[in-house]
Order: sequence, then structure tokens, then C-alpha cells
Amino acid sequence: MKLALVMLGPPASGKGTQACRIASAYNMPMLALGDLIRDEIKDETVLGKKVRSFVIRGSLIPDEIVIDIFKKRFENNYKKASCVIDGFPRTVRQAQILDKSLKSYDSKQFFF
Repeated sequence: MKLALVMLGPPASGKGTQACRIASAYNMPMLALGDLIRDEIKDETVLGKKVRSFVIRGSLIPDEIVIDIFKKRFENNYKKASCVIDGFPRTVRQAQILDKSLKSYDSKQFFF
């Protein structure tokens, strides 16, 4: 059974700091949405180019794009192992997608 530890909270609440500490202490990979978004922009992927326009305008990135970015990395790297998730989900729709994804991979979920 895999474990997904999901860190939730408002910006600057310490969830990223705690996620790093937990991931390090338990030797678990960390999936941080902010890092994923920055990687997509830096790598100039199709998703990164879409995201860049929202970031430049200071607008929220639509759920569809955020979900695509998360699912791409989750399905490629984390579906077989336990992980700490930081910064996702941010909306009810994203939470529903996360719940469905984790259940499909038989992961036990804990939200903090």
C-alpha cells in the first residue's frame, strides 16, 4: 500500500517547509505543484508556454492546466511510490481529481 501525504493550507503557512522535512525524514519523494509549474515554464513545454501567459498576467492558472501538469508528473514518477504532495489540490475540482488518481493507484491518503 502506498501513502500520499497531502499538505494543505494557505500561502506562507509552512506547508512547504513541513513537506520538505517529512519527505526528507522518511525518504519519500515530494511532489510540489509550484516546482512543477516552474519546471514546465523553464523547459518551455507546451503546458509551460500556456502557463507562462497566466503567470505574466498574474492570473490564476485554470484547473485544466494545473491538473494536466500534476497528472503528467504524478503518473510518470509517483504512482508506484509513496509521496508527499504540496500545493495540490487548490480547488474542489483538483481535490476530486487527486482523490480519483490516488484511489486508482491504491494509495492511502492523509490530508494535513
